[in-house]
Amino acid sequence: MTYSIIIPIYNKERYLRRCLESIKNIYINDIEFILIDDGSSDGSKSICDEYVKIDNRFRYIYQENKWVSEARNNGIRSSKGEYISFIDADDKIDTLEYVKALKIAKEYELDILNVSIYKYYSKENIKTIFMTDKELEITNFSDNPLDFFCCYHLKKRDINYVGNKIYKSKCIKDNKLFFSDDIRISEDKNFNYRLLPFIKRIGYTDKVAYYYYQNLDSTCYNVAKFQNIFLDAYNAYNMIIEFYKQINFIKLESIYSVWWMRNLQSAWSLTMQATNNLDYVIECIDELIDIYGVDKIIPKNYPEQLKVYSKYSDLNYVDEVKELLFWHSLHDKKDIVNWQNIYPKFDKYFK
Repeated sequence: MTYSIIIPIYNKERYLRRCLESIKNIYINDIEFILIDDGSSDGSKSICDEYVKIDNRFRYIYQENKWVSEARNNGIRSSKGEYISFIDADDKIDTLEYVKALKIAKEYELDILNVSIYKYYSKENIKTIFMTDKELEITNFSDNPLDFFCCYHLKKRDINYVGNKIYKSKCIKDNKLFFSDDIRISEDKNFNYRLLPFIKRIGYTDKVAYYYYQNLDSTCYNVAKFQNIFLDAYNAYNMIIEFYKQINFIKLESIYSVWWMRNLQSAWSLTMQATNNLDYVIECIDELIDIYGVDKIIPKNYPEQLKVYSKYSDLNYVDEVKELLFWHSLHDKKDIVNWQNIYPKFDKYFK
C-alpha cells in the first residue's frame, strides 16, 4: 500500500459528505481511506457506511470517544501506506492538486510535503496561505537546522497544521510518534514539533490542495469557550522543550521566547474567535501569568531573542509583540475591537 489517508470523525454529519466526496474522487487505486469514528452520536456512521459499501478503499473503525488525537493515533496504527496524511472531517481537498502532491511526495522521497491552503472563514472571507512561491521547493533540514527552523517553522508557521501535510510513514512509526492525548489544543503543532528532529527532506508547493474550514461549531472552538486554552498552549510548549532537551536536539534556546509568543498569539486568536469576549481573554491571560509569572508568559528576554529571528522578519520587537497579541483580532476579526483600546490593559506587563 502506497498511501493512507486518515479521517477522524466526531459528530460531523453536517460536513462529512463534502469531505468524503473530495477524497473518493482520488483516482489512485493503491490507497486507503481510514475513517475513525470517535464515538459519534449523530448520523456520521450511516454516511461512513455508504462510502464503505460503494468503494472498497474506505475502511471504517469505531472507537469510544477519546478525542481527535487518539482517533488519529488509531488511524496511524491501522495504516498500511508508505505515506500518511490526515484530513479533518469538516474540511476537504482539491482532488486533482492533492493527487499531484501525493505523487510528488513519493517521487522525491520526501519525509514531509506541505501543500498550500485555502482558509475558509465565510463566503466573503477566504485566505490563501502559500507555503512557498515556487511550484516545488525542497529543503534538507540537516543543512542548517536553526536557520531552517526559524525561517520555515516560525515565519511560514506551517507547523501549525497536519491537514496540509503528507508524511512518510516510516518517520512516524519508526520513532513511535503519536499525537499527545494530554492536550486539547495545539495537538497538530505538538505532533509536528516532536517529529521535526527525525525529518531530513521537506518539500513545499504553491499548489492549493487543502481547504481548511473555520467552523464556529468545531471542537477547538467549543473547548475555547469553556476552558482556558492558554494553559493548554503553555503546557504543550513546555512539553516540546523538554522533549528536545531529552533527545539533545538543536540548541533553540536563542529563540524560545519568539516561539512561545507565537503560541500565545494562536491561543489569543482562537479564544477571541470562539467567545468574542475581550474581558474573558484578558482574564485567561491573567490566570496564566498568576500561575507561571509574567517573565515566562511575556519574557523580558524577548527583544534579545527577536534579534536572532530578525533576519526573517522586518518588524521591530515592539511591533512584533503588538502583532503577536493583537494581530488576529485586527485582521481576522476587524469588527471586534481596536487594539489601541486593548493595549493599555497590558501596559503593566511591558514596563
